[in-house]
Amino acid sequence: MVSPEQNQVRDCGNMFSPNRRFWSFATVLFGAISIFKGIRMPTRWAATQALVNYDYGFVKRGLMGATLGKLFHGERYVCFSIVAYCLFALFICALVLFTVRSHAFERLGKGQIAALFFSSYGVTYLANLVGYLDILLAIFTILLLLVEDPKRRFLIALPVCVVSLLLHESFLILFFPVILLSFLVDLLETSENKTRILWMCGTLTVLAVGLTLKLALRAPMTPQQAAGIQAELARRANFPLRGDYFLVLSRSMTDNLLIMKNIIFHNSVWACLFLTTLIAFLPVVVLLVRSGVVVLYTYSKSRMRNLVAGFSLLATLSPLLMNFLGWDSVRWDAEVCLNAFLVVLILTRSAPRLKKIEFSARYQCAVILAIGLSMAAGEGLMYQKHISSFPFTSSFIHLLRYVKASGWQPPAL
Repeated sequence: MVSPEQNQVRDCGNMFSPNRRFWSFATVLFGAISIFKGIRMPTRWAATQALVNYDYGFVKRGLMGATLGKLFHGERYVCFSIVAYCLFALFICALVLFTVRSHAFERLGKGQIAALFFSSYGVTYLANLVGYLDILLAIFTILLLLVEDPKRRFLIALPVCVVSLLLHESFLILFFPVILLSFLVDLLETSENKTRILWMCGTLTVLAVGLTLKLALRAPMTPQQAAGIQAELARRANFPLRGDYFLVLSRSMTDNLLIMKNIIFHNSVWACLFLTTLIAFLPVVVLLVRSGVVVLYTYSKSRMRNLVAGFSLLATLSPLLMNFLGWDSVRWDAEVCLNAFLVVLILTRSAPRLKKIEFSARYQCAVILAIGLSMAAGEGLMYQKHISSFPFTSSFIHLLRYVKASGWQPPAL
């Protein structure tokens, strides 16, 4: 007869054996550590960006300030911070929900893929982006992907694409390819009219590209106009604005391309940063792409499968194109990591004949090694901030001490 104490020991052993329960626990634990490694006070750049609205005429990226910024009094730094943390929490909840709805723990081994992503340096860097519009764009994307029916997803995607592009035109490069992929996957194993789905993809593409070009080719503000907006917002805000943000409003797309051209070809620091960050992100991205390929080959063989395979890779790597438009190389790498995970989830959810994939021992060992590297990864965050060593909570403790000492004042940057 087994005693209650023996049952407890057995249950504890089952929890920490390499089964689905273990990997679920590991996903939560590693995810929490990854967030603690990168969480911080929202930057003044993000707070300044959230203040710009349409009071002075149409302004690129002014929708955030015209909606959430006004509704929640974004001119007060503490109010903006609360909204920023709530949006980040919503992003994590939506991502977890999509992971569960995609049956990643039931269909992809024992849940190693979820643990691989949530332990990654990509999650750490996304936590460091709290307050940035990237988080809001990711929320819209994931909530849209949760809609399984193609017709409903298309009808919802029309306003979502418009709103996302008005928030930030980078949506076309960062997340729009992932949304298109969700429709292309429906072409593989569906009773839907394939012509109708292609028509949906074409309509969304014309809408998104057309609106992006309209925003990008719009004449930028003059320096005088940008300075006037800065002076007006500075009178309203209870924190010092980032003056260099208003320089962005006076730059055209051509100006950005020329600036990045000089940086890429004449700045050795940028090249070094680009290469070193590959070390932090590449193992996780490669393993996620590999798992996506395994899932994709469970679909019926057809020419459409090759199209979806190519577009899956494009949707994963598309954020790298942002290197031609903006300096934040590590930021774009983190969003490659996020897209790689979203692509795997899309393919997994839509595979009708996929019951369960058992990964090889070699692949599982590679996943464990990649998780170890991610937990130890300490490449720089935004504004040259660095990650501390284990237990990785010093940045969170510093945040609490900073709030207590400063009375929730914005940081220097």
